[in-house]
Amino acid sequence: MSEYKVATRYAKSLIDLAVEQNHLEEIKADMVLFVETLRLSGTLSAVLRNPIVSPAKKTIILTDLFTGKVQAATLGFFKIMIAKM
Repeated sequence: MSEYKVATRYAKSLIDLAVEQNHLEEIKADMVLFVETLRLSGTLSAVLRNPIVSPAKKTIILTDLFTGKVQAATLGFFKIMIAKM
């Protein structure tokens, strides 16, 4: 299965969870923050795309950067996406 299909399935699940928990706007804001952070930090973007950097290290980086700034479901989504890619 392609990375795009995997990402799409998990994104749909995240949206469903956000609706169920009544956190859709918060999770949308989390994603905007994530995209903006990637846009502003070429280094972060490069690290996340680099296959040499372990998934564990990528998870630590995102957890350190976004804990307390995004919803728990968003952090969970990041962790799942890193593990699946």
